[in-house]
Amino acid sequence: MRRAAILLLSLCCAGAFAQGATDTPPANPAPVIHLPLPWKVGQVLRYAFENTDAKQSPGKRERTRLTSITELRTQRADKDGFDVQWASHDTAYKTLEGNAALDAVMAPAMAQMEQIPMVVVLEADGAYRSIRNIDQLSERMRVAMAPVAKASLEAGLQAAGTAQAGSAEEQRAQAEAVLKTYLDNITSPKLLEATATRQVRNIAFFNAGGLEDDAWYTMETELPNPTGGAAFPAKLEYGLWVSEDDPEDVYIRWTSTIDPVKGAAALADTVRRLFGDGLALAPEDVPKQVAIEDAGLMLVHRPTGMVEMYEDERTTTFGETKNYERTRMRLLDAGHGHEWADESNVKSAKDVEAG
Repeated sequence: MRRAAILLLSLCCAGAFAQGATDTPPANPAPVIHLPLPWKVGQVLRYAFENTDAKQSPGKRERTRLTSITELRTQRADKDGFDVQWASHDTAYKTLEGNAALDAVMAPAMAQMEQIPMVVVLEADGAYRSIRNIDQLSERMRVAMAPVAKASLEAGLQAAGTAQAGSAEEQRAQAEAVLKTYLDNITSPKLLEATATRQVRNIAFFNAGGLEDDAWYTMETELPNPTGGAAFPAKLEYGLWVSEDDPEDVYIRWTSTIDPVKGAAALADTVRRLFGDGLALAPEDVPKQVAIEDAGLMLVHRPTGMVEMYEDERTTTFGETKNYERTRMRLLDAGHGHEWADESNVKSAKDVEAG
């Protein structure tokens, strides 16, 4: 249950920041930095993409890594906005610590998803609007993830053994019902759009600049809940500064934290929405410590608006269970050719220095 709940929190808060949030600007005005939008028809921005995920609970640790080459190709640029295709290839998934049983089924699932690039629709000012082919992606995701879900079910039943009440047949029937509901929900267009666009939305939200140099902003906002449950109130802080070493490098950093009390209050209902009544979570089962903390960093090439380096981190805490997820993107063929610093010296996005 705790694994399911912590995964749920990460999924439900996968979207970026809501429109119409209240913004508190810095007290002392400074020069405003405006950045051009990088979207030009025919241009392809090629990134080294990496996602690492680490889960820790009493007596158990798991860590996985996914890598790919991700290409952003602008297909449309006009007065109404932009269409940007996000396509990945050479995707690899590996378990670094823990049970590697899913590695074999993840490879074909990733290969299937590579066949249908995601087409992102942006407004004329660069703001995120939608995923043009979300229905097609939803259908493909369900087909691709069905074998993964089945393998996960078998691994879970094997690990549970006879520890759970009821016969093996009853346990299997209940687990299959819960898994079907979960698969239906995570591959639904609404929830899939939320989970697939965290990087898209963050880049769209910050990439246009319009912020004062070396200033720090505070925003009270909400993280949308794509299951239809209550939104998660959050506090967003962010800032922009021009590099002292190179005026063509602009850094943007942000942090976001949900309200732990209101987040916990909404969790029980949201679990029911995602997994169904077969995996209900009573309010008294929600631990007092429920938290989501985000941190992010972008390095933008000021003359072109190209994002040269991107990182987001999310730490989710559910009682004694914690999940840490980090996504990185590094521009390969343009800009200044930055590299990530030695990871052994990096504690969080706040400590990252792009060399």
